[in-house]
Amino acid sequence: METELKHENYLQLELKYCERCGGLWLRQRGMQQVYCASCVPKMAEFCAPQRTISQPRLPVADRFEFM
Repeated sequence: METELKHENYLQLELKYCERCGGLWLRQRGMQQVYCASCVPKMAEFCAPQRTISQPRLPVADRFEFM
């Protein structure tokens, strides 16, 4: 039958809220964007935090406590 629709011509969207301003917007399904188009340039002004890897530090008792 000719009534079957071809899904390859459809773009699937999902409703998303912006994690900066809280506004609702549509993004392509499966994308990982979290900011709306107007907030992307504003968030780009902030530099990404640099992660530093350090050794875990355990609490150490005062050395005079045992004397």
